[in-house]
Amino acid sequence: MRHVSELCLSTDSLWLLQIVVHGLPWSVEWQDLKDLAKQYGDAVKADIAKRSDGKSRGFGTIVFKTPEDAQTAIQVCLCPGLNFCV
Repeated sequence: MRHVSELCLSTDSLWLLQIVVHGLPWSVEWQDLKDLAKQYGDAVKADIAKRSDGKSRGFGTIVFKTPEDAQTAIQVCLCPGLNFCV
């Protein structure tokens, strides 16, 4: 898995519990993403977007229990050094 600093998060404005993580290595599975997210809040679900052939599309989503947990993950900004993290 890439170093945490190489991931970037963005929020889904319609659902404040969910964040989208871009730039994931092809080898990352949902459990890897969920384990990473649990460092920042109560992650209740993680999913990796897959192509029709089952291979990763390089991004995933994390659903947190509360908007505060999602915001904490964003504020910690799993991608330091990138100026477009919210």
